[in-house]
Amino acid sequence: MTLQALEKPLEGNLIVRPVTIDDLENAISLFNLCTKLEMGVETNTIEDLRKEWETPKFDLATSTRAVFTPEGKMVGYVELIDIREPAVRPFVWGRVHPEYRGRGLGTMLIQWGEERGRQAIDRCPPEARVVLGTWAHESAHDGKALLEANGFQSERGSYQMLIEMTEAPPAPIWPEGITVTTFDQFNDAKTLYTIHREAFQDHRGFVEEDFEIAFERWSHFMLKGENYDPTAWFLAMKDGEIAGYSLCEPKAWDDPDKAFVEILGVRRAYRKQGLGLALLHHTFGKFWKRGTKKVGLGVDATSITNAVALYERAGMHVFRRFDMYEKELRPGVELSTQ
Repeated sequence: MTLQALEKPLEGNLIVRPVTIDDLENAISLFNLCTKLEMGVETNTIEDLRKEWETPKFDLATSTRAVFTPEGKMVGYVELIDIREPAVRPFVWGRVHPEYRGRGLGTMLIQWGEERGRQAIDRCPPEARVVLGTWAHESAHDGKALLEANGFQSERGSYQMLIEMTEAPPAPIWPEGITVTTFDQFNDAKTLYTIHREAFQDHRGFVEEDFEIAFERWSHFMLKGENYDPTAWFLAMKDGEIAGYSLCEPKAWDDPDKAFVEILGVRRAYRKQGLGLALLHHTFGKFWKRGTKKVGLGVDATSITNAVALYERAGMHVFRRFDMYEKELRPGVELSTQ
């Protein structure tokens, strides 16, 4: 299905067009219907989707397509994200209403996403490998079959991990010389992002990009919204510099009674000293005192830094699994961390 062919009416008078910001509520209804079916919970909010659709350099007109009934109900959606430079790792994801599956909509949308993703190739260094990524919840058997039928291969897993505390967690044991502050006291976003960039060079998929562009996008997601709480951003300091950090939201995206560690990082020079575990225990303790007994986070199942083992030592367990899929659009030199 070509980009042009997808612009005309479909069988049953279904209409395809890019979304606009006015489609937020319609989209949330579709997304939450699908996640409720797959995961048993509604995981999408208007605020989070608005933030995604308003990401700097993300263009709804060129990077989204949605399928609507004649009455205006959204029954299909696809989104292609290729805003990083170089765009060697574009990402596609979509949804189809359960009552409209089996009609070819999923195939049509994923093929549109792939063709749109191939436009990123021209913006990449000529020697670079370009890979289109996506994901599926472990229970999404139809979705995974659709991806595999269209040439995607499951490359690795991703976990959501959780701790459910019935008593106060252990007090953190800090490496010598470490003190802790919060971001509302530190209040220097660029310095924090610089440290984060350094720490996440060892994160699978990391690609070096222009600092100011990347910082603008990071700030958009991390420093805005009603769930942003700088008192829940914990910074481990050594000699006036950030050694590690735990950046949290008081309410998780899938459960308002659960806090979520959005980012946990330790700089290379401070690893293997117990700092990551201490940050987790500190984080859990702070939320315990707030009355929040559940804390979650997401992690690459095959983390290069063996993060899964760290989280298990801290008392967390895997409670949700995703399969990460890839399709090579052009062979070449891998520019991302693997």
